[in-house]
Amino acid sequence: MSTSTISNSKPLMLDQLELGVTGTIVVMICKMWDVNSAIGQYLSTDFIVSDEKGNVMHCIARGNIAHNFLRLKEGAIYSVKNFTVQPNKDDFRVLRFAHFIVEMDGDTVVRKSSVRPDGFARYPFQLVEFDSLEPTNNKYLIDVVGYVTNVGRTTITRSGSKTLDFHLANNRGQSVRVTLWGGLGEMLIEKRTRHVGLYPIVLTAMSVKLYNNRLYLSSTSSTMIVDDEQIPVLKQFKSDDSGIELAKELLLADSTSAKAETLKNLLMWACNQKYNTATFYCAVRIDKIRTKRGWNYPSCGDEKCKKGNLNCKNGRFWCDSCHSSVGCPVLRYKLELEVLDDTAQVVVVMFDETARTVVKCLVGSIVKSEEHDEKDMGLPPALANIVGTIHTLELKSNLYFEHANYESFTCWTIILEEALDESGSSGTLVAAGGPKTGVEERHDSDGEESFVADSKTKRSNVGCSSEAGKMRRLVLDSSE
Repeated sequence: MSTSTISNSKPLMLDQLELGVTGTIVVMICKMWDVNSAIGQYLSTDFIVSDEKGNVMHCIARGNIAHNFLRLKEGAIYSVKNFTVQPNKDDFRVLRFAHFIVEMDGDTVVRKSSVRPDGFARYPFQLVEFDSLEPTNNKYLIDVVGYVTNVGRTTITRSGSKTLDFHLANNRGQSVRVTLWGGLGEMLIEKRTRHVGLYPIVLTAMSVKLYNNRLYLSSTSSTMIVDDEQIPVLKQFKSDDSGIELAKELLLADSTSAKAETLKNLLMWACNQKYNTATFYCAVRIDKIRTKRGWNYPSCGDEKCKKGNLNCKNGRFWCDSCHSSVGCPVLRYKLELEVLDDTAQVVVVMFDETARTVVKCLVGSIVKSEEHDEKDMGLPPALANIVGTIHTLELKSNLYFEHANYESFTCWTIILEEALDESGSSGTLVAAGGPKTGVEERHDSDGEESFVADSKTKRSNVGCSSEAGKMRRLVLDSSE
């Protein structure tokens, strides 16, 4: 193929480029990104550039020579020569209607230019309205703008790829599901966590797909998350507040089957709204009681003790808070309950007073009944009876803990049936305050992750007679 060089003192405009034409172009780097294959192999560094007339073109530098262009900066203007014009790709076109792309190779020379930025398109997005979305069939890519809502949890596919699903909402109350692949999901969560209030973004180079007759957006290796609210597109988007209340509602209620009081939405909120505490009323069924770490623990019986948790020193119980030995420890509940609803399953941890609301008896009475029963029945009947029962729990998103293979919340409050009858249905209360009327508030005094119980609750004293040694051994065995 012959190459013609236009030896004009003036640089070429991008709309003058075609196959076989070369020369010098003066362009602004609008955005640049690395492209990787599905298995993570680095392929190229790509650029979107514009000229002083606002023309836009896609440029690539393949992986073996891309290091020559690491000094290029977004927003800066450069003169470029010794490049090659190539036909645009048939698949995954970053610029849908462009016929050509510019390839920079080992002969390409790039120099900083001092021309004024007038006329250059700094942010040349290809925005598509939600109403105009249609399957792209991997032929071309689009850009979209909207508010991030209903962020789910990162999942790992069978192939080992990470995905994150959420919804993008516009100012008219419309939303579309988005799937981000690879590290983009974690990047979005990190960015969203640092942001207060509605979070508008531009997603670039997205593919539109059809699944179960519903459109959704999927990221590609060229997708970028743009959230600088000073750029014109996001400024204009935020200034159009005609549907802002609709967008706010979408932040609190999933547009799919999950509702505000479900465990699924509680997990979404806890993972992605770390600095915005919310209270959820979740109707759940107790599916199982975990007993590997015991279901009770010994505590200090001193009324002045603030924490009450005990250690064992030299064969005796020792209270670190009181700095003294404890001859007659008090047994309290620490139940780890596997609970579920129609959307998810979590572990809920309940301490003494909260657990007594569910079990409806003291720890001491269960222990004494086990003493008189010579048969090893496994889980005590009083605890076995609560498996399968349904309760409405008040769960706060800030009491969320992520473990290796499960997620848990600490529950301090059980919602009574009469409270639900009075209020009708429960929703999400952002930064909820004190107890509500008709709600039985059960609190232990210490809310630390160490799960310390209140020393001022009703006590179940372990006997201090000749049975004391036996009881101490029982308590220690159950707390291992």
